[in-house]
Amino acid sequence: MDKCVEIVNRYVENDPDVKQAYDFLRSDSFESLLTNLEQLPEYKEFVQYLYDSGFDYYKYLNIIRSILNLPPRPRPTRIVKEDPGLIKMIKEILGTFPIDEMRSWYVTVCVPDPDFQALLARIRSPEFIKLVEYVYSSQQYKDMKQMLLDQGIDVDKIEEAIADFLNNARVGPNNINRRMSPRNLNTLLDEFLSFIPTAKILEIFLDYVHKNDDIKNIIAYLKGDEFKALVVKIEALQEFKNFLVVLYGYGLDIYRALNLVLDLLGLPNVTPVLVHRFPSTQSGLTEMVDKMLALLPLDEIAKWYFTTCEPNLEFQDVLARMRRDEFKVIVTAVKEDPAFTTIRQGLINLDVDVTAI
Repeated sequence: MDKCVEIVNRYVENDPDVKQAYDFLRSDSFESLLTNLEQLPEYKEFVQYLYDSGFDYYKYLNIIRSILNLPPRPRPTRIVKEDPGLIKMIKEILGTFPIDEMRSWYVTVCVPDPDFQALLARIRSPEFIKLVEYVYSSQQYKDMKQMLLDQGIDVDKIEEAIADFLNNARVGPNNINRRMSPRNLNTLLDEFLSFIPTAKILEIFLDYVHKNDDIKNIIAYLKGDEFKALVVKIEALQEFKNFLVVLYGYGLDIYRALNLVLDLLGLPNVTPVLVHRFPSTQSGLTEMVDKMLALLPLDEIAKWYFTTCEPNLEFQDVLARMRRDEFKVIVTAVKEDPAFTTIRQGLINLDVDVTAI
């Protein structure tokens, strides 16, 4: 950081391009942009979320405001909310998973596997998407969604993740060497289950079932007539039957797993169907940025991002919030402010590819 500050100070003092950009950041026009941004309810909500999550946003905000000769912003009262029973149980269960090992296994074993790729293709097919849409449109699903929302589950985020998965053909790094594998889906499933501390998870689950009213209510709903009706409707869909046939054809004992669920719900079992398988002139600003980037260990940062940040649940939650419509309001407000137009044109004049950013 000290090295970066040294570079910035040198360019501010000696380079007219950087000095001009620095002067604009300290101008009334830019201060007006910041003030307007801070008044947005979406901005306030996002900042409060970061602060409540334990990230001291105001520490870094006030460092920047100090550089710009602006008064510091006081820290608000941190709001600590107690999680509902379902959230507590899920967090406790996830805490037993070896997440790093599971992610490494997924990237190195599952992604290159031809059978796994074929399964993903089936899941992204129009027939399977039609099945998902049917479930979403059912009244039983809507009731269940509301129950989960009441429990603090961000169902909209889950639906967005499902939609992103169904519409996204990229399932792993582009540089994965696709190879023929002696594994089949059943082997992959067995390997996956080997990561799961089943006994510990069962112990946590039973403890919550016996002691937590939120979980008791959810179990009662899942065993009620309304949820059973949804299961029966899904079972009757030809698209669902076809998907079971595909999984069974790949060697997965899907009917056994399904029938275990049906037994718990008191519904008739499903009979398996026998099938067969299938160089340029730079401005002072760009020159300064290039020199600062040259100081960064980019390979190490990229590795840290993929191995530490990407698997982190709180980090994923922040990314999801930044992709919401509420956050887009903040971005739109910034883009529509006259100060942004000035900044944008100034960066273009300094050879910065603003469109790419």
